[in-house]
Amino acid sequence: MTTYIIGDLQGCFSCLQKLLKQIKFNLAKDKLWIVGDIVNRGPESLECLEFVYNNQDYVQIVLGNHDLHLIACYYGISTPKKSDTLTPILKSSKSEILIDWLCHQPLIHYNKEYDAAMVHAGIWPSWSLSKALKKSKKVEDILKSKETRIKFLEQMYGNEPSHPTLSKDKYDKLRFTVNSCTRMRFLTSEQHLELTTKDCNEKTDLIPWFKIKRQDKHPQTIFFGHWAALSGKTDSNKFIGLDTGCVWGGKLTAYALESKDIYQINCKKK
Repeated sequence: MTTYIIGDLQGCFSCLQKLLKQIKFNLAKDKLWIVGDIVNRGPESLECLEFVYNNQDYVQIVLGNHDLHLIACYYGISTPKKSDTLTPILKSSKSEILIDWLCHQPLIHYNKEYDAAMVHAGIWPSWSLSKALKKSKKVEDILKSKETRIKFLEQMYGNEPSHPTLSKDKYDKLRFTVNSCTRMRFLTSEQHLELTTKDCNEKTDLIPWFKIKRQDKHPQTIFFGHWAALSGKTDSNKFIGLDTGCVWGGKLTAYALESKDIYQINCKKK
């Protein structure tokens, strides 16, 4: 058995199928983890979401910012942007089932056997693994409940607070958790979130979240996506970036957890 961890799909189903064929993915024995952003920007968002839903027995996902945006659009909290490709999902006869299933997926997935965690953007450096899991579970529990998810979605958007100590109420705390897990790239020297900068070659005093020194226990390996500009390069064996810009004409990447082999296919810009 092999566990393959795949980077951001963003609606690129044909690329996923090509990569699965290359790695000779075996439905009978292999497992698949996907680091979030299953949908949006690519032309096959519905196909990607249906694939992970139909094969949920061997596919593990975490929620990315685009997945949360889809949920918010479904409930009318947000509206699709011009560049979004969410309409086929929203108009699908299966939309209610797919969206409700998506609302039951985690922000962080942790595997004790491999001491490995998967998250879309990152884990806040000052949080231990146990604290990060507790924080993310609060968001997950609210999303699972139809009675609480809409109120949360109404409060989800925004860049503040930039630091957990600046939270004024429970929705600030929940928003900070969401932003850390699904949007984080750079931090300031005071470890405040900076959510607008993407270019890692730009001269800046900002620090990539995974380069901040961690004091408390964390997983041996953290797998993440979200940051295509990195091209997967972190200069660390502990932090494995898997967003290699498939939807932008880059590559789709799979990492074999047991052997640590990396597989990639070239993609056309969508």
